[in-house]
Amino acid sequence: MKSLALLCLAFVCGGCFSYYPSKLPDERNSDPWDEFKEEDRYLLTLNVSPKERNSGLYRMHCTFLREIDQISKDEIAAYVVLIKSQTSFYPESVFYIKAEDKIFKIHADIKETEQYMTTSESTKDIIKADSSSVTVVDSYSIDNYVQQRFKFTFNQELKYAILASNKLSFRFYSGGLASTFEINGGDLHNLKVLIDEI
Repeated sequence: MKSLALLCLAFVCGGCFSYYPSKLPDERNSDPWDEFKEEDRYLLTLNVSPKERNSGLYRMHCTFLREIDQISKDEIAAYVVLIKSQTSFYPESVFYIKAEDKIFKIHADIKETEQYMTTSESTKDIIKADSSSVTVVDSYSIDNYVQQRFKFTFNQELKYAILASNKLSFRFYSGGLASTFEINGGDLHNLKVLIDEI
């Protein structure tokens, strides 16, 4: 009976530990130790679409980095990339993070901006009179978009609020439009692990 209880306990605990996110430490670097900076570096990258159908932004790409040295450094920074169309307004330099019911006002004054252009074409085959075929371009489109990048660091209050929340929202304003990016479920769990459990 005692061995059965131990077996059940091992199964339950094994289930708990198996959910430790595979993204932490970063899959590209199984050993988090960075000999050049003499610190452990953990990365978590998330891609989120806006909640609103009519949004000024297409997407938010966010990389969370935790750096821990052997003396006293333990910092978490977020590197955010916002993607917008060429015709929509740039996001304001102030944005908001909502963790459960607590709202934080964040300043992102130092930004990098870069423009990109992608092209795509559609082709089709046409049969000629001699039964041979030729491929012609049916349609052609050019898509221009802009990436805006910035960084901000986590303070203790934001860390604790995220750990206590079941949903995390980033809110940006560009022109008259608001864009809300929500992080929840497994992504929020992974962020909490990055913040607290490493």
